[in-house]
Amino acid sequence: FSCGNRTVHLHVYIAALFLGLLIAFAAITISTQNYLSRDMMLSSAETLFTRIGQEAKRSIDAIYAPARTSVDLLSRSALMDADTLEQRLAGLPLLAASLQNHPQISAAYVGYQDGDFFLVRRFNPDSYLARALSAPKDSVFIVQSIARDAEGLRDPHFYFYSDKLALLASKPVPNYVFDPRTRPWYQEA
Repeated sequence: FSCGNRTVHLHVYIAALFLGLLIAFAAITISTQNYLSRDMMLSSAETLFTRIGQEAKRSIDAIYAPARTSVDLLSRSALMDADTLEQRLAGLPLLAASLQNHPQISAAYVGYQDGDFFLVRRFNPDSYLARALSAPKDSVFIVQSIARDAEGLRDPHFYFYSDKLALLASKPVPNYVFDPRTRPWYQEA
């Protein structure tokens, strides 16, 4: 073959043609592999994210399920309709058992239509709150109660209980101002 005033031998022409074909084949193979690998990686990532999402949902459900069950059971108890502190304290074993059996629950409380409030919480006798309230050392539970006295006036108290639910101390808190009816959790209930 002649190209202008140069002559190209047939074996060089065939070698160049095969080299071009090999480069084209390699380019097609590499781009196809790249596309398929990218598609496979995206599919794997999507599957992994779906699994992570499902595991996160299960973990969150495992954390909140005991609280939901406790709330459901407590909402059906006599505590919901209790009018006096004595009636509310009768529900203390149920609330304490719920707190003891489910460490992810820190407190259980009820707000009443008249503004009364009853809360039971696990209590750390070495905490700042314990020192501020001069709580007994054996306190395991604290009950925060806002109930009406005989004249109908609000009577806020803190009651400290042992792990056996024995009353250790009672502390009036006259400046404790709290009305559950103003809280979003009460309004949404």
